[in-house]
Amino acid sequence: MARSLGFDPFLHKRFLISFYLGAFPGSFSRGELYESDPKTMDARNCGTCASLCGLEKGLHERDEYQQELAVKRIVLLHGFCMAANGIPVIYSGDEIGQLNDYSYIYDMHKARDSRFLHRQSFDWAAASKRSDLSLPGSQVFRKLHRFIMIRKGQDMMGSANKLNIAGTDDPGTICMLVEPRDVYGQDMMMVVLANFTEFQKNVMVETTSSPLLREDDWTDLAQGKTVRLAGDPVVLGPYEILLLTRNSRNG
Repeated sequence: MARSLGFDPFLHKRFLISFYLGAFPGSFSRGELYESDPKTMDARNCGTCASLCGLEKGLHERDEYQQELAVKRIVLLHGFCMAANGIPVIYSGDEIGQLNDYSYIYDMHKARDSRFLHRQSFDWAAASKRSDLSLPGSQVFRKLHRFIMIRKGQDMMGSANKLNIAGTDDPGTICMLVEPRDVYGQDMMMVVLANFTEFQKNVMVETTSSPLLREDDWTDLAQGKTVRLAGDPVVLGPYEILLLTRNSRNG
């Protein structure tokens, strides 16, 4: 599969290992390696979601825009998982943006296992400040809570639905169609439109995937904004995700 897309799978994995370690030039990530093998050059990456997504680096460098992008990455990843089938899992601490805990190296029982970088105790002090939206971790909590409430209130978001992909004109974006499996819901659909890049995108969706995509305006359940999928490009901000339902169904 990788070679059919035009890249070498070994070199691509080496890039991912280096990027999420934080060693690749321009990487926003901060992590460590686990089971690194110098002979095969294989390894695993360790780190909390927030640190791997750039929040640790942004806070360390006091770069507010990096922090903003990091929060968007965290929310995008969790939001996309919540829109898919199955039961979404939030790793303890990710809901408040906990960073890597490097103190494990001072514990003789943990020092040789870098997975303790993210296997830390829950930070209840940080959790107690989750109403302070000036803090990036609190912003993560509020936005993930919003997505959880949306999922709980939407029959379209659950294990009993089928997923399909509609094409877009940009490889950094994805359009996922969430539809019921039963025949009684054939006029129902949720469209998950996501931008996995740090750049604004004007995205055209391939509407031949379903006739429903050519009907009505669509409203994002998280932000309330309305878009039209047929004919006009949809403007997506950096790392933005939209959970779209048809206005005729909303009203």
